[in-house]
Amino acid sequence: MCEQQSNTLSDATPAEKDEILMLFLFRGGYLTESNMLGHEIINLFQDDNGHHYIYVVPWGLVGRDHTDKVGTIILARHIGNSQVEIIAKAKVKGEAFPGVNQSRLGLKNKTNQQDENKFKELKKRKQVHGKFCNGISYGGIPITDIYHYFDENDIQQILVSYEVEDFRFSKPDEKTNQLLRLSYKTNNIIENNLIPMKSNMAKTSLREFFANNVIIEKEMDEDKRIEKENKSDDYKTLKELVNDSRYWEAEDNSKKINGSEYVRIEQRSNYLISIIGKEDSELVFSRLFCHFFKNKQLLNSFITSVLNQYGVLEVDDYFEVTQEEDRIDIKIEDRKQTIIIENKIKSGINGQKEELSKADNLPISQLSVYYNNYHCDNGHFFIFVPDYNRKQIENKKKELSCGQYYQVISYSALYSFFCDKQWDGMDYIDEFRNALFRHTSEYPDTLREDTYRKFLERIIELNNTKKDSTS
Repeated sequence: MCEQQSNTLSDATPAEKDEILMLFLFRGGYLTESNMLGHEIINLFQDDNGHHYIYVVPWGLVGRDHTDKVGTIILARHIGNSQVEIIAKAKVKGEAFPGVNQSRLGLKNKTNQQDENKFKELKKRKQVHGKFCNGISYGGIPITDIYHYFDENDIQQILVSYEVEDFRFSKPDEKTNQLLRLSYKTNNIIENNLIPMKSNMAKTSLREFFANNVIIEKEMDEDKRIEKENKSDDYKTLKELVNDSRYWEAEDNSKKINGSEYVRIEQRSNYLISIIGKEDSELVFSRLFCHFFKNKQLLNSFITSVLNQYGVLEVDDYFEVTQEEDRIDIKIEDRKQTIIIENKIKSGINGQKEELSKADNLPISQLSVYYNNYHCDNGHFFIFVPDYNRKQIENKKKELSCGQYYQVISYSALYSFFCDKQWDGMDYIDEFRNALFRHTSEYPDTLREDTYRKFLERIIELNNTKKDSTS
């Protein structure tokens, strides 16, 4: 492999590079397709030489109006309808790689002349770009090999958009452990790493540009108006954030690709529940909870560790665990108490009616039905919910009759309990732990891990091929 020198074309003056480009990573259905390898994964890692590069989603292309004006790139992801979580920032080094300011060539059928001309142009473009990617490798494999770059059947045009001069991950807030977040539906108070923005950050686009004194005109679909949106204020806000050391790690602590991490990721992703596509099935999880709760030692340990603070007592020898009885997800009964558990993953609270309860003048739902049926028998009421849906369920139950009697238990608390070593060796426990882990993040992050796993799979495959050819 050739020793890498410098992969940027030249050094631009700071005055020319004042725009901020925000990239929204790990979005889109293409990342879930088995044969697609998301290019943006390189944004989070150093290459084998310790250099850092950025691939601009979705195609590596930037556009002539912005290519050489971008000075800072912010890596982010949407975590709701009104908030964006900041993953990292990258200061651009020099100019963009060749080809990023050109449009994407759409090839349909190389047999006709038009597509044949496009194919020739694409091939020429890739050869020029590939020369500047020479020396960039991850896990010992050149980036051009990882992404089949010179394969004639691959229409990918860009592998790398920019080289990075300085890279820093966002630093979690000391109190909340949350990363820096931006919101365009909040007040002007900056607290707990939540920063207000004035403009609506891109919902469908994978990127957004911010510049000083720029007015952006956009057509509104609902009434065909032209709305003028001034992003100057947001640019100034982002500029201040980028330069404020409180929000960023003190040094570049990004890592190089380590193939040994593949084993850990594979263990979390290659389990039966995932293979059969049931990792989001409430019914499957409810059945698994029932399976484990039928073990009296485990159940009483769970009550002592998690539920005792809500007045639940350990069960006696005459306890029974049922599922879907009276449409209740999980019901646990003994001679002195009844425990009602609703298990929610992707769904909300069901059975809401327009009719209001006479007791509290709030809408009737499944919560009030179960409470009215079982509270007299020393009933205890709970909702199991993934961490990323906890706030939604907490807020919703406040709006419903009897919602105040239900305690919300997060999947991270459940995962922590089931990871206790005393349960090692139980049938299906490792499968269950892996399935639970998927739902312990405050925000869904499975696409990032799936993309990383595919990236490692490709590197391992090519390294094994290289070993076989030399043996």
